[in-house]
Amino acid sequence: MVAIGISAPENISHIERIFKAMFAAYGKKGAIIKLSENMHETISQLDKAKIDFAVFPAKPDCLKNIFLDILIYDNKANEVSFDILKCITPKTMLISNGDFAAPHIPHKITAINYGLSGTSTVTASSINSYETGLEFVYCLQRGIKTLSGSRIEIKEFSVNINMANINVYHALPVITSAILSDIKPNGKIEI
Repeated sequence: MVAIGISAPENISHIERIFKAMFAAYGKKGAIIKLSENMHETISQLDKAKIDFAVFPAKPDCLKNIFLDILIYDNKANEVSFDILKCITPKTMLISNGDFAAPHIPHKITAINYGLSGTSTVTASSINSYETGLEFVYCLQRGIKTLSGSRIEIKEFSVNINMANINVYHALPVITSAILSDIKPNGKIEI
């Protein structure tokens, strides 16, 4: 099971909605977890149910000793709390909004930034936002390694998301998480 934590106070509900649609579109078993006092028991139950992905808010008071495979960080503050740092291992992949200052993390981990800057690892072009959805071209500008160790080279593909009130800043980290988890878009993502 891929454990994905989201530290995005202003965007978490939008990111979770896109994850739900992505799971359905690719036939993956995913769970959006609301934090509880007994997260270890919840994670254990998800493992037994053979869930592919568990997505939950990265809130420090509830993540004691839960290790994240991916941390999505879309936060204007560039300091990651000490308790979230306890959930990061050298294998954790950080996906952060490149339009903000990079978060300070004392560990050496793989960091991928996204945004509309030409220097971001992941960016978007040909953006067309409409009332009931969003279309754009997803651009991976540098090769990256997935969680399984596969190498994904520079690529572009079209994305069409039929969901109101979202933008590329909500979609880019979800799609990047999917790619890091070996979901292959095959030229187009449609959710």
